[in-house]
Amino acid sequence: MNARLILRSLLCCLACVSHSAFAEENGRAEVNAQRPKFRNSDDVRIVSDSGATDTQSQSQPLGLLRGNNFALRLIPTALPPVIDGALDDSCWRGAPEISDFTQVEPHEGAKPSERTEVRVLYDENNLYIAIRCHQREAHLVRGTQMQPDANLDSDDSIALIFDTFGRKRSGYLFRTNPAGAKQEGLISANGSVNTNWDTLWHSRSRLNAAGWSAEMAIPFHSLSFDPTSTVWGFNVERVIRDKQETVRWAFPFRNKSISSLADVGRLQGLSGLRQGLGLEVKPSLTARYLHDRFGRGHDDFDFRPSLDVFYHITSSMTAALTLNTDFGETDVDARQVNLTRFPLFFPEKRSFFLEDANLFGFSTYNGPRAFYSRRIGLSPGGEPLDILAGVKLSGRVGNLELGLLDVQVDEFANIDSTNLAVARLSYRIFEESSIGGIFTHGSPTGTGDNWVVGGDLNYRNSHVVGNNLMTAQTWFLKSDDVRRDGNQLAFGGSFAYPNEPFWLEAGVSQIGEDFNPGLGFVSRRGIRDYSAYTRYRWRPEGYIRTVDLEFSPRVVTNLNDEIETEYWTAPSLNILNQRGDSLAAGFVSEREVLADSFEIQPGVVIETGDYRFQRGYVVLSSTTARPLSVYGSLDAGEFYDGSSERYSAGMEWRVSPFIFVSAQSSLEAVDLPGGNFEVVVSSLRLNLTFNPDLSWNTLLQHDNVSDDLGVFSRIRWTFSPGNDVYLVFKLGFDAENLRFRSTSSEIISKIGMTFRF
Repeated sequence: MNARLILRSLLCCLACVSHSAFAEENGRAEVNAQRPKFRNSDDVRIVSDSGATDTQSQSQPLGLLRGNNFALRLIPTALPPVIDGALDDSCWRGAPEISDFTQVEPHEGAKPSERTEVRVLYDENNLYIAIRCHQREAHLVRGTQMQPDANLDSDDSIALIFDTFGRKRSGYLFRTNPAGAKQEGLISANGSVNTNWDTLWHSRSRLNAAGWSAEMAIPFHSLSFDPTSTVWGFNVERVIRDKQETVRWAFPFRNKSISSLADVGRLQGLSGLRQGLGLEVKPSLTARYLHDRFGRGHDDFDFRPSLDVFYHITSSMTAALTLNTDFGETDVDARQVNLTRFPLFFPEKRSFFLEDANLFGFSTYNGPRAFYSRRIGLSPGGEPLDILAGVKLSGRVGNLELGLLDVQVDEFANIDSTNLAVARLSYRIFEESSIGGIFTHGSPTGTGDNWVVGGDLNYRNSHVVGNNLMTAQTWFLKSDDVRRDGNQLAFGGSFAYPNEPFWLEAGVSQIGEDFNPGLGFVSRRGIRDYSAYTRYRWRPEGYIRTVDLEFSPRVVTNLNDEIETEYWTAPSLNILNQRGDSLAAGFVSEREVLADSFEIQPGVVIETGDYRFQRGYVVLSSTTARPLSVYGSLDAGEFYDGSSERYSAGMEWRVSPFIFVSAQSSLEAVDLPGGNFEVVVSSLRLNLTFNPDLSWNTLLQHDNVSDDLGVFSRIRWTFSPGNDVYLVFKLGFDAENLRFRSTSSEIISKIGMTFRF
């Protein structure tokens, strides 16, 4: 089969689809998007305020809630609010309001202990949200994180989700807290949220005498949506951290998260929304100094201009172009030491690949990944490679979702410049289900022609036996690699009933011995994998909130049905108290049948054989609702033909919204007949946030295997929304005998601008 001919045909089809979609909207007016106004004021301060606080915890009949019509009809505003968190603009008086929230935790169906008010307005350019969170004991409001994209689980917060197409397939999450931190994410059909995604929006928060308030403006230019629809899916959830209480507007059920797109209310009356020309231009300039003591042996200094261009062909279809791409400001990965015979997995963090990443997803239960974007722009050893150019087309046409990506990577070492491409299509069927396909071409290792083709059927029903969720999936993948001539087929299926009190998952997959997705990720080949997970949850009254019993067996065989791995757990115990402190304990029985020996550490070899070993573990963690939270774990027992003990401990100290400190360390002591060794991995993080637009983050990481101390320090200043200056330091030190000799130094200065038309 000619892979290039297939790709060319797909490109032609997609181009026709995009042209048709463009023709439907080419008459829209070309206007410049207006940005909301801001006041020069502190983001967090105490001001006087008033509001109702009558909040008796009375249960509401869940049957009545299920029949509720969660809808909010919007009205446009001619005078947009000033985004300062004060909520004193005249436009908010008489604005459509949501205040009928219901508890999800700790008492499903109960009336909230505190009142919450959410008002929504819009004009042709932005959606505006005003939030007032009453709290009678206002001094207990927690807002310890101010930095964008911070983990807000420790704080009071408000989360909003939008299904801008009403298809229950993809959506957006926006979240903020009393300190003004912003978090956004892409929601996939299965409810998972990718918070590594970033977009341009505006938010300000304020503490006040009656609690806290927040104001948001979300540009329509930052979203994809159906311009013919006047209705969006919408939901709101508030977390009152001191009480560990969660309240929600629409479908307030424990077995559904806020990101469940099938269980949302509606924003009605949206019309006349504009994205201007739909053009977004992001030029940047990077200056880099590199000194590698043991590599190049000399200093390098260079300037690197780069350009990203995004064009909304329609409100639901985006074309993107990247030239001379630079990711120098991206966070480094958490350090890992591999004590298995399988490759490690690292998440994607680069902005270009995160844009519309949910449209490229091809999920498999415990199976391989057909597309793993980190294969692009990184060498097999993890060194960054220059991306000369890349184009992407992503969006929706009717019930069809599509993602197309083509990237040209620069030459590296003995690898020639390489072209890499992926196409993903998914068609909606029934209410929440889909059928789709994927195609990838190219190998980042430059070791010959490689392509993968596959298909999947995903069934999802969020209203089984009332409001319970059930999912099922079947999939297949076929690779063709010129270096391999064996079985290159992978396939599988899964079923899940993830509800409360009973949760069940089960899946099976088979991976051929020569299956090789050049742009994907696979940890094991030539296997059949059978796995399951089940949980039963109790909710006793009083001090304990939940008690879980869990069981998660897994059996992996070769293609002759001979055991390679068995993993059996005696029912493990997980206890969570009302404050959020938790205890987990369990017992595991493992079996590993090694057909080949492997070197677990230099000079320490585990020989072929049939190994059976038992282990026990315990994990303790304290609630993040306190300024200082800690955790610790112990995992000990037999390990192959020896033994091992694994200890880990960590802490997070939220000193104030301006200072965050965390530290963690793990020790694994292994005793084997072939040798003894210890692996210690440690990290220390200090985040200084001067205001929501200026931060300085520093991360130190060390492991005793490489004996290398890595330092990553980044200063970020957002001088206006979408316009950033970065100053990054990447330092390496040889820490042997605590001498800390410098091995590498990299200093990066980058300025990036955003222009919208």
